[in-house]
Formats: sequence, C-alpha cells, structure tokens
Amino acid sequence: MKNPPYTVQNLRQNGYKVRVIHRMYNNIDGEFINVDRLANDGNPNVTQIEVTTPDKTKTVFGFSYRAKGDQYHRKLGNLIALNRAMDTL
Repeated sequence: MKNPPYTVQNLRQNGYKVRVIHRMYNNIDGEFINVDRLANDGNPNVTQIEVTTPDKTKTVFGFSYRAKGDQYHRKLGNLIALNRAMDTL
C-alpha cells in the first residue's frame, strides 16, 4: 500500500510541527540566503523540512537538493523533502 500524500498543511492540522527552510546560492552577492541548521554537504541549493511529532518525542529531517542548472521548484522540493522525512518517521 502506498503512503498517503503528505502535505505541510495536513501535518500541521494534525498537530505536527513542520519547519521548512530553503537555502539558495545568491550569484549576485556570492553569499548564502536563509542558512539555518542545514546539512553541511557542499551543495548550496537545499530544501530542508523538519517534522516534530505532536507529542514532541521525535524530530526527523528530510532534504531535497537542486542540481546545478536545474530551475528551482518550491512545491516539488517540499514534496521530496517531506516524503523523505516521513519515511524515516
């Protein structure tokens, strides 16, 4: 049986704490934007989703990476990172 489609909205409505962080490389200034507790993996284009259970006993992380040359797609990045987080839960 396939996993149900997870969304940030339905998890939050069910009492989960969901935090979404995007990190992109700014080519103009040569600096990172929105860097906050992200994987130190050398890829400057990352979406991180942090999910905490309603009873606050477990927190899991999911990451999605944008390859160089790919166009940024927020919804797809969120979906990939969220499903990776929920797979570990």
